[in-house]
Amino acid sequence: MPGLPPTISDASVTLTWGSAGVYYGYCTVADVKYEFPDAPNFSATNFTNSMIAQEITNSAQEMQNALARMYQMPYAGSDGGILLTLRQVNAKLATANILDRFYQGSEPTDSTAAAERRSWGELILTDVLNGQIQWQTPFGDAVPLAEKPG
Repeated sequence: MPGLPPTISDASVTLTWGSAGVYYGYCTVADVKYEFPDAPNFSATNFTNSMIAQEITNSAQEMQNALARMYQMPYAGSDGGILLTLRQVNAKLATANILDRFYQGSEPTDSTAAAERRSWGELILTDVLNGQIQWQTPFGDAVPLAEKPG
């Protein structure tokens, strides 16, 4: 089991566990808010920064658990492409979790926007796990494990 994802400091956040002002993940609250087409009106959905940070942490841990059989996690490298991919996948999965939580409480069916974001994130993770996207040398600086991709 990999350790916690990277720490992100944000004074406006308190998780349901851990220290106040800290959450874990590869994206920020702002990255998730950007995923909403009406980002300026995002507060209308009543999701606080703490709630968003909780979903970022949950989805980052899920993502790490999937990737940990191929790469050393948490990722501690500096490759811009890998960091961007982790950020995008984390933001999409966290957004999908938020949309599911919002729509399941008020609608009889799941949100198609959540399904699209979750599908995109899971397809990228599948490509990494199957070796179509490779992060070890010479493609990146991730540390491969025994079950090396490709």
